[in-house]
Amino acid sequence: YRAQTKGKVERPFRYVREDFFLGRTFRNLDDLNAQFRQWLDQVANVRRHATTGRVVIEHFVEEKPSLRPLPAGPCN
Repeated sequence: YRAQTKGKVERPFRYVREDFFLGRTFRNLDDLNAQFRQWLDQVANVRRHATTGRVVIEHFVEEKPSLRPLPAGPCN
């Protein structure tokens, strides 16, 4: 939307593309999902976030009780 925030919005996709997908092969979708779950658990979610300085999974655990489910249908 805004040039100032464009990089912040797109950066997570670059991180996944460059840190997870590069150099990997997958037998099928189930294999991709298993490898991705392992990468999340062992690499991405346990790292210290460069901007916030917090461990990603610990931050999520703190915020989780405040999160609410998305509406079942489109919002009016």
